[in-house]
Amino acid sequence: MTARVFHVESPHSEDTVHIHIPEEKILFLGDSTSEDFFNDGYMDKNKLKALINVIESIDCQYCILGHTDPLTKSDLLHYLNTL
Repeated sequence: MTARVFHVESPHSEDTVHIHIPEEKILFLGDSTSEDFFNDGYMDKNKLKALINVIESIDCQYCILGHTDPLTKSDLLHYLNTL
């Protein structure tokens, strides 16, 4: 099994990494979709858009966030585009 670990720009923090398991079509995002932990909960829309672009480019079916049940990629993208 392959685990691709890579840094991404995100609204949550500067040290965000994602883990993609291509064989399982799973993307682990942790808290990367959340507000800025270090900046009083600020949501940087430019960083959010960059994150959305990364998620859209990855061949995955399910996304695993830090504090919720797994979501399909399409459900997560729909939610993020409403923020």
